[in-house]
This record gives sequence, structure tokens and C-alpha cells, in this order.
Amino acid sequence: MAAVALAAWLPLQAGAVEPRLSANGREVRSFEPPAVVSVPQDAQYLGGKRWVLYGYADCDLHLFVDKDAAGVVTRLYWIQSEGYIDSRPDLTHAGDYDASRKLELGGLDFHLDTWIRHRQDAAPEHSDLEQVERLIAEKKLSLPADMAFVRLVHLPDQAQRKELMIIYAERANGPTASPRQAEDAVANAKERIQVRGQ
Repeated sequence: MAAVALAAWLPLQAGAVEPRLSANGREVRSFEPPAVVSVPQDAQYLGGKRWVLYGYADCDLHLFVDKDAAGVVTRLYWIQSEGYIDSRPDLTHAGDYDASRKLELGGLDFHLDTWIRHRQDAAPEHSDLEQVERLIAEKKLSLPADMAFVRLVHLPDQAQRKELMIIYAERANGPTASPRQAEDAVANAKERIQVRGQ
């Protein structure tokens, strides 16, 4: 376990894509696949993070949020590109999303999953969610008690070793939030996020 924790912070491996993502205003450009992801003009950019996730995935993350007057995040827009490093040729995403629904955006096929997350649910150590929570805390913002999450994942090639992930989340109505709220979040994600394949 200690070796994995150390590896999660190792420098990027030779041959890593430079960059995976590039943020400009309210747009994030993806280089694998070539695409542009746009969020609403009033969303606040909190920053980005590039690191080796769990010691085996070259990961580039950019985060935007909407917030209320008290500094509580009401919506988040999380754009992430990752690819397994060359020294782990055994790893692929094959089968990872077999149970997911499918959605087309901007000419790209995405795997779709939804869930409700409660603030007391701890983010896994060294995870990408932990990085998101750090970016939020660094801006002196906080998360609401409950959020409805929508995850969209595009696998750009047949090797299935890379993915473009877009996560949208919005404040939910309490710990008994219903599946209907998750479906409402899907509709809102499609309305608020634009994807343009290049």
C-alpha cells in the first residue's frame, strides 16, 4: 500500500501526452480524443492538476463550479483525461463500462452512470475525487450535504487504455434523494455542458 501511495506522486513517465488537456476561459480542449468541452460562462474555474493516479494512470484534471453566496458548491463541472502509463501494458478499461448506459454528445459516444453522493462519504485516498475536494477547499469553498453525480466516459480507441471523462454534479435534496433527481441531473448536464468533437 505504501508503494502505491508513493507511486501516485511520481513524475510523469516518458512518452506521456503533453498536454492531455488545455483550459482556456470556459473551454477545455482535449487532445485524446480531439474535442472541446464547454461549461457555462458563469462557472468559476478552480484550477487543474496533472499527476500519476494510483501510480499507473497519467491523469489531467480541470474543475469548474457554481456556488451560492455562502460559498457552497451548487454545481461542479469536472473534466479529466487519463491514460495508463507505458510501463503497465497489462491495464485496459475493457469491460469497465459494460453495465453503463450510452449517450452521444458532440459526435462522441459516452458511457453514462449516475449516483447520489453524501458529503460524509470519504473520498478514497489518493483518488481523483480527493484531488477535486482539495481544489474546492483551496478556494475556501465547501460541498453541500448531498449531490447527484453524472459521469460520462469516452474511450477514444480500440486499445481502451485512455479515457476522456466528464463529471457533472449538482446539489441534491437531502439524503433520501431519489433516482429521479439523478435523471434530472443527466438532463441538466446535457443542457449545461457542450462537447464538440474535432
